[in-house]
Amino acid sequence: MKAIFDQRTSLRCRALPAAAVHIAIGLGLTLAGAACTHNDGDAALPTACRCDDGSVGMMACQTFQGQTLCQCTTGASFCPIFATEDCDGVDNDHDGRIDNGEVCPDASAASTMPFTGGVYFQGTLHEGSCGTDALQRFWPTQATTYFSGFNCYADWYRIRRSDNVIYDLVTFSGIHQTGGTVDVMVPTPPCNADVERGFDFDAAGTIYYQCRDVLLKGNGTFVTDQVAALAAALDDGRVILTRHGPNGDEFVVLDGSGNELSRLPPPPEFAGIMLAAPQATTVVGNHAYVAFQREYPVNQREIVVFHLDDRSQWSRVRRAVVPGFGLMQLVLSDGTVLVREYDSTVPNDLSERIVAFLPDGTSRIAWREADQTVVRAHIGEELMIGPP
Repeated sequence: MKAIFDQRTSLRCRALPAAAVHIAIGLGLTLAGAACTHNDGDAALPTACRCDDGSVGMMACQTFQGQTLCQCTTGASFCPIFATEDCDGVDNDHDGRIDNGEVCPDASAASTMPFTGGVYFQGTLHEGSCGTDALQRFWPTQATTYFSGFNCYADWYRIRRSDNVIYDLVTFSGIHQTGGTVDVMVPTPPCNADVERGFDFDAAGTIYYQCRDVLLKGNGTFVTDQVAALAAALDDGRVILTRHGPNGDEFVVLDGSGNELSRLPPPPEFAGIMLAAPQATTVVGNHAYVAFQREYPVNQREIVVFHLDDRSQWSRVRRAVVPGFGLMQLVLSDGTVLVREYDSTVPNDLSERIVAFLPDGTSRIAWREADQTVVRAHIGEELMIGPP
């Protein structure tokens, strides 16, 4: 919500203390993020405000524990609240800065690298049948062939970069190397069959895996703990993971011994909500690309991409405007953002599609289930990098 205040009123707003926000949430109130007070002796006058969708309303205030909390209402409902600033050349939140908070569109792209691999999706040859998963390349072009013959309970896949061998995570069994007459189980002590989904390999073929919140490598060598999710292992043995931070999950880079090299918290210069998306991470040698899901102010969404270089330094790549976050996202080194989602053009169905949001700001459908006759979508939602 942003408020345009009537010049006749003495209503002033300031940032709420965190405790007041928590109390308000506990009472079921939706806050505008401002505490409003009146000058002594002044009568409360009606205060005009404007919702993020442009509708004009009036400020509605409630007071408890010495704080008067106000938000804009059109009478029927309160305005949804994300960012207070808008891209309109006006200092909406009265902080002395105009259009701050990265609220204006930005079509630029930087710190990209050519993408020379292929992107695969997890599909099926027979919807609802056990053991019929198939991995098929759809980007930059769709292949006519596919990989199949996986375990009935396989539900997560990784194509090892060093040799393109496929590994899967089998429910109740652990990680397996596929491709032979018999799948070979990969030891992941101490959790073994209870290993988490996130696992990856460096250039030497060493596996990195997660047991609850502990990251290990090889045959059980401890790397670190307090892990929310393993995002990727780089060729040189560095790892990218997420950890809980004061403003949301943060990307953290560690060396192979668990020493922290750098971190990327949700950037404070961005207004709105920023959520780390570790499953969207991709690796090119000793470089990686990670993403945050951003939502601001009302029904505006972006995938914000960052680049990690071989010195563990971060730089911004792009802000890709998307209509929604879908089922899964993947960010490529050339700046392309892929979103797997339900196909809204197919009514009364759960058909899927994959949309590519290109670095030049355009988008196109990269794969559409309604057009397929062999490999279709069913339950599994993964996107992964593989051979071209």
